[in-house]
Amino acid sequence: MCGLVGGWLFALVFGYVAKSQIARHDGRQSGYGMATAAIILGWLEALLTVVLLGVLISFTTR
Repeated sequence: MCGLVGGWLFALVFGYVAKSQIARHDGRQSGYGMATAAIILGWLEALLTVVLLGVLISFTTR
C-alpha cells in the first residue's frame, strides 16, 4: 500500500521540480516532456487511488 500511495507523490514532486529546473536553465536542459508525463501520470494515479479507496470504504461499511 505504501508503494501505491508514495508512487504518485514522488511523480508529482519530481515532475514539478524537473519542470522548474528546466525552465530556469533556458532550454539548456532537456526532459520537459518527461516531466510533464510524470505530472500527468502522478495526478491520474492519485485520482485512481482516491477512487479505489472510496470503493473499498463503501464496500467495508455495508
